[in-house]
Amino acid sequence: MHRTTNTVVAVGIFFVVAVLGLFYLSIRTSGPSARDRYPLYMEVEDAKGLDRGAEVARAGVLIGNVDKLSLVPDQNKVRIDLLINKNAQVRSDASAAIQVKSLLGTYYVHISHGKTGAALSPGQAVPAEDVMDVNGAIQAVGKLGGEAGGVLSKLDKNQDEFFKRMNDAAGKVNEMLDENRDNLKKITDVFASQAPNIEKSLKAIAEASDALKSTSSTLGRLIYTDDLYKTAQSATTNLRDISGQVRSGKGTVGKLIYDDKLSSQTTALFATATDAASSMKIFADEAVHAANSLDKVGNNLVEITDKVNKGQGTVGKLINDDALYDEIRAAVGQVRKTFEEGEEQSVLRTFMGVFFGSMM
Repeated sequence: MHRTTNTVVAVGIFFVVAVLGLFYLSIRTSGPSARDRYPLYMEVEDAKGLDRGAEVARAGVLIGNVDKLSLVPDQNKVRIDLLINKNAQVRSDASAAIQVKSLLGTYYVHISHGKTGAALSPGQAVPAEDVMDVNGAIQAVGKLGGEAGGVLSKLDKNQDEFFKRMNDAAGKVNEMLDENRDNLKKITDVFASQAPNIEKSLKAIAEASDALKSTSSTLGRLIYTDDLYKTAQSATTNLRDISGQVRSGKGTVGKLIYDDKLSSQTTALFATATDAASSMKIFADEAVHAANSLDKVGNNLVEITDKVNKGQGTVGKLINDDALYDEIRAAVGQVRKTFEEGEEQSVLRTFMGVFFGSMM
């Protein structure tokens, strides 16, 4: 009897130890206890199907669980309490977001690392970040599809209207071309008939330009040599000296310019110049009417350029006659010599003195 009692006590003790061992193992394998965690919370507008006990992870590593979910009064938000492992510190510049764990609709809380923020104390809030989930993405795609359909519909309508306007514009252009077909043909015929004359004129002008570039012609020497320039410069210096004497009132010319009687004569001269300007205006109007004869002008231009190239006429001789260049140079020298001999010996010198004195 005594042996049976000892056996029963031993079995009972063994059973109690076994139960305690199983309870300890169950606690150890179920995860960290409340003493090994600290509480944090986050607030979002929509929990998106997040359940109590859902995982809290950072960079794919489990660092805690969702403790409970509750509504925040008068704020239209959901408070999510978290239990975070003490060995996983959450910084103040980190952010928490509800994300999808699988396509079956399992959600978890993802917390970013943070960079320079201090560690949050127990009971503080983790800044929440709204992330679009699968349902939101599907709704957004559906809304975008509806808007795209409306845009395509408007595009089709605008395209039809655009092509209609293009067809109308093309029809008007065709009508305009039909109405002005004869006029366009006449203009084309005129240009076609004048093409040979224009080509001859351009060719003659090119030849004349080449002749001017060459120093073998009279005008070429006048343009590209400095002999005449030096002669003209010397004559200009003499004229400047003469004009200075005239301005000082010396000589007959100076007295003529600064005499009071000359004022009335000058007034009459300006009146004559005004009449001449009116006559020039009338002549200009007549010249405008004469310019309308395009065919005659083209033929005359060809004829003139041909004569110039052949050395006929004054201009032709200026370009092709070397002797005329020498004569012009000799004449200019004679004029300079005449001005140097005396300021009162020539009527031409008197006129030049009056002109330059009035200019200065």
